[in-house]
Amino acid sequence: MKSALLTAFIFSILLLALAGCMGAQQQPAPKPPQGEAVIEPEVLNITVQLLRVPPEQIIEGGSFTVAWFVNSNTAKAVTQTELLYGNTSAADAYLPDERHYSSSTEAQTGSAPGAYEALIGAGTQDVYLRAFAVVEGKKYWSEEEKVTIELIPLNLSVRITNAPHEISSNVGFDIGWTVSSNKQKQVQTMELRYGMQSVPVPSASAYPNSMLVLPEDGMVPGSFSVHIGPVRLQTILHFRVHLVVEGKDYWSEEKAVRIVQ
Repeated sequence: MKSALLTAFIFSILLLALAGCMGAQQQPAPKPPQGEAVIEPEVLNITVQLLRVPPEQIIEGGSFTVAWFVNSNTAKAVTQTELLYGNTSAADAYLPDERHYSSSTEAQTGSAPGAYEALIGAGTQDVYLRAFAVVEGKKYWSEEEKVTIELIPLNLSVRITNAPHEISSNVGFDIGWTVSSNKQKQVQTMELRYGMQSVPVPSASAYPNSMLVLPEDGMVPGSFSVHIGPVRLQTILHFRVHLVVEGKDYWSEEKAVRIVQ
């Protein structure tokens, strides 16, 4: 009898312990106090976008304004921003780099979000450009854009402005001419070609004599002259001025001076 009572007592203790364990497992987890928000860390988002790029061709030698925008999802200081540009595209570069462009505008500072602009001078070749901005020590780039440059055709001519019609033998004389051009150009060759035979269709080989005359700065347009020494023969000299600019020949009209006794 005592053994049965002891067994029942131990069984009761085990049931109570098991019920306590199950109650502890089913107890819900405590909830956070109401009204407290979970703060997520802010991710900085900076973009640089070209806003105003000339949609039409720019005449060579002119200038154009480019505007860009540095956008940010939170107010930030822009420690440096500028335009980089050159005549060779770097759109396919794996990473943009200042070394990809030959020129840059003056660096500016400001804030993001914010708009910026700069003036660029146009040469004779198409311009490729992009903007960048430095925010918190990191550099952000825009996409590359192209500005097409329209070339102005070269309009160059040479005209003899001063030459005698007749001169005595053994007396020198001057010949003067003017080179007109709508662009300043480097001269490769400038010479007076002359001979005793008229040459209706000019060529350097058709005139046996020449006198080389180069501008001091090597550039045209301008006015020039050369002195012809005494000619002892009684004859007629035919002459033209010959120029070579950018590999192309330019000739004046043919003139003649009579040499008499």
